[in-house]
Amino acid sequence: MKKNKLKILLLVVLAVIAAILIIRQSGSSLKKDLSNFKVEDTASITRVFMADKLNRSLTLERKDSAHWMVNGTFGAQQKSINTLLKTLRNLEVWEPVSKAGHNTIIRDMATSSVKVEIYQKVYRIDLFGKIRRFPREKLNKVYYVGGPTPDNRGTFMLMDKSATPYITYLPSLRGFVSAIYSTRENDWRDFTVFRTPLAEIASVTAEFPLEPGLSFSMEPQKPGQIILKQLQTDALVHDYDTVRVYNFLTSFRKLGYEAVLSGIDPMKKDSIVKSTPFITITLWDKSGKKTAVKAFRKPAYPGETDLAGNPVLFDRDRFYLLLDDSQEFVLAQYFTFDRVLRPITYFSKNQHE
Repeated sequence: MKKNKLKILLLVVLAVIAAILIIRQSGSSLKKDLSNFKVEDTASITRVFMADKLNRSLTLERKDSAHWMVNGTFGAQQKSINTLLKTLRNLEVWEPVSKAGHNTIIRDMATSSVKVEIYQKVYRIDLFGKIRRFPREKLNKVYYVGGPTPDNRGTFMLMDKSATPYITYLPSLRGFVSAIYSTRENDWRDFTVFRTPLAEIASVTAEFPLEPGLSFSMEPQKPGQIILKQLQTDALVHDYDTVRVYNFLTSFRKLGYEAVLSGIDPMKKDSIVKSTPFITITLWDKSGKKTAVKAFRKPAYPGETDLAGNPVLFDRDRFYLLLDDSQEFVLAQYFTFDRVLRPITYFSKNQHE
């Protein structure tokens, strides 16, 4: 009974202290709030919503400490997320906009700014960061990001419900930060296709529809042992080049494409997708997840020739990829993918002797 009373008393004391802290915080300077664009505790940010005047909107949501999602569908580039968080943490105010320029800046921001909403994880009871109880998500900041200053060294920003825009800057950046607040989905998406380390690969199949004899499958077994099989004959290959086999398999740890071809003409895309791919790659990991792509040649530019003056039929730097899971059509580089665009003959020891 005595222990229960102590617990109740402790909760009452904590509630009183929390109430005092909340009252003190609510009495802080309104002027400071309307010029404070910085978020010092970026680790507590759970979500960032951005919308522009072209009716484009974007939501970045934290899944865990190392992973964010774009619009709840795609993984986000960690590099871009880190840049955004660094900006939010280090953003400084240079000065308020002058009276002479006030109306012009307000008018410009009314037609070409980005609205930013920042949500954070907070606690109903938070005693000096030591005792935290009852977590919840809270909308903590709403402001508008305008264009750059005439000297391109600052960015105009306006806090929601404020009439005074400010010039902000990053101490580590000689330039403006407007571009960091992009509402374009493709600016945030992670373009990685394969992200499977060797230890998690169950099998890889490479099929060459135009040359079936080059098709094969690989299945990593115990360390140092790989099952390599020619698909057309179902024959096992025992005398393979171990280094080349492992270089091939380890390349799937991280492979990504260059761009999403969202603006391509639908008829052109349909024509390419219905043609025969030059290779299809399918990877199964040990959890049962399948990742598959189909690769199509990209036509060369009209009149393009090689060093000998011979006509070139296909682009030598880039090709098309169809992602099996999302059916998205993307552009990829041979420089990145050449390591896995290998026929079975590439792994034979006899080829190199």
